[in-house]
Amino acid sequence: MSITGKQLLAALQYAVSCNNGGLTGPIATFTANPSSYTTVNIPIGVTLSGVITLNDAIISIWNIKQGNTILATGSSLNPTFFVTPPEIITTVYTLEVYYTLNGVSGLLTLNVTVLVTAGALYGHLLGPSDNITVPADLTAPIIATLTVSNQANLEILFPIVVTVVSRFVFVIPYAFGADWVILDNDNLSVMSEFSLVDDPGNTQMIAVSNNPVIPGTYQFQISFA
Repeated sequence: MSITGKQLLAALQYAVSCNNGGLTGPIATFTANPSSYTTVNIPIGVTLSGVITLNDAIISIWNIKQGNTILATGSSLNPTFFVTPPEIITTVYTLEVYYTLNGVSGLLTLNVTVLVTAGALYGHLLGPSDNITVPADLTAPIIATLTVSNQANLEILFPIVVTVVSRFVFVIPYAFGADWVILDNDNLSVMSEFSLVDDPGNTQMIAVSNNPVIPGTYQFQISFA
């Protein structure tokens, strides 16, 4: 299996050498795939995998952990675990390898961080009859048409190009804060023209315009407290 550049950045390698009769301790790698994602593009899961080279050591057991919780354990040289559902916050996972070398017990520990960054979405729905009244209404086909953004870019004027009669939609993660206002190109609040749908399962708030608009280019920005 090939390792991508991103995985190499996420991989931590640690080696233990023992000058005990010329014996060499184990080395290992521990990676996460994917090693990063945003809260608006959460993968099905994250694969944690390692490769252990024993050298002169004898493996006792390995654990893959999240904090103090053991996710998987074994004694093969290729520890692996599939995390599903994946976390929605940055998470550190640990591989512990217990071994003996010339009768002496040892522990090899490696950490890998899966970086999760908050992301927002904006755009318009697919047609005049489309609306969002519950979180499940924000479907994958709609999400695929929306623009991904970050907090800094939302705070400056940005365009939404509406191609069909439809409603505006904004998806704002909780991580950006609870106090925010949608402004038009005159820097005036238009929050009264939107309905809010709370989506705690995905830690985000959805704002959808009350009425469809005709095709055209519209300017917005979002003010965060």
